Amino acid sequence: MISIDVIETGMMGVNCSLVSNLQTKEIFLVDPGDDEETIYGYIKDHDLNLRAILHTHAHFDHILGTNPLVNRFYPNGNVPIYLHPGDQFLWDNVAMQGQKFGLSFPGQNLRVTHQLHHNEILNLCGLQVRVLNTPGHSPGSCTFLIDEVSPPVLICGDVLFHGSIGRTDLWQGDFNTLIRSIRDHILTRSDETRIIPGHGPETTVGEERTNNPFLGT
Repeated sequence: MISIDVIETGMMGVNCSLVSNLQTKEIFLVDPGDDEETIYGYIKDHDLNLRAILHTHAHFDHILGTNPLVNRFYPNGNVPIYLHPGDQFLWDNVAMQGQKFGLSFPGQNLRVTHQLHHNEILNLCGLQVRVLNTPGHSPGSCTFLIDEVSPPVLICGDVLFHGSIGRTDLWQGDFNTLIRSIRDHILTRSDETRIIPGHGPETTVGEERTNNPFLGT
């Protein structure tokens, strides 16, 4: 049995997705934005083994929980960390990101262990997860498709929200690229496909195709 739960984390209210295989007792995370104690508590309460941490992109609010979670709770666990190489410069410059918003963050001392590539299949916790590079919000933004559950699920970070889209005024963002990513890789899915965005409530492909004001034909 597959469970996909969401915990809102950090000052920006980032949705951290917790994808669990309750038969194998394994879990992987997507975007632990902060609140590492809450995330670790969920893992321990459900008696799960953490197998990987995936990032939809490397803006600071989506990665701040990774460093303390691994260093504090899994210092010898060799937890694989996944990110698209297009966002490596953001991962390496989290302090610079904070300065733009008047915030101060410690530097990262973890390295990305696995680079994500468009259309590759990750085999995690008994699931196949398809990686879709969906740039525009950031150059390395990725959406993760899990279609072995019903309905299928897209974990899309800040590419698409309920009734809105990701901002494109940050580092190497581009509006036209973002719209193309959404049209080519998200709106092509079935209407009932769940969308778990990086912030805010869940939605569906059908809802956004029909009602999102940024995606009108």
